[in-house]
Amino acid sequence: MAKSELQKHIPNVLSLARVLCAPCFVCALAYGAFGISLVVLLIGALSDFFDGFLARKFDTETKTGALLDPLADKVFANFVLWGLYVYGKCPYPTLFLAVLLTIRDTALLIGGFFILYKKLKLDMSPIFASKLCTAMIFVFCFLSLCYQEGSIAVDYIGWLCIVCVVVTFALYIRRFKE
Repeated sequence: MAKSELQKHIPNVLSLARVLCAPCFVCALAYGAFGISLVVLLIGALSDFFDGFLARKFDTETKTGALLDPLADKVFANFVLWGLYVYGKCPYPTLFLAVLLTIRDTALLIGGFFILYKKLKLDMSPIFASKLCTAMIFVFCFLSLCYQEGSIAVDYIGWLCIVCVVVTFALYIRRFKE
């Protein structure tokens, strides 16, 4: 495989790695291995940054990657939040954030399949606010793992993430209506 051919696949491999990190994160939490959970969370969050960065840098953006990256984001973020709620002793606001994120992401996936099925011409690229929201959620999850006993600052970040999820959902709905 030529160097350029290898470069073409690296971003998609990183997206797939993020999907595989999701159940690993939950398993590590379930067994109380918070250090391993932290490492898996960091790997997943970094893969989220680097897959898009490398695709742009190598000029190898593909339709597969355009679908795989946001799907990997949704799978990873939802697994992480639900894992934190169930096993991480982070009940508030993690539960509310997990529920809202699952609702938003499910609606976006259904809307995306509808758009593909109807062959509508609609920009399905992620909005910047959504990327920022995902980054904030990863910071919240990281801090939640670091401060197991709870922290008012971590809770505030969690509530800020909830507001961010609601705002991004509204922005996506507005885009869909246009």
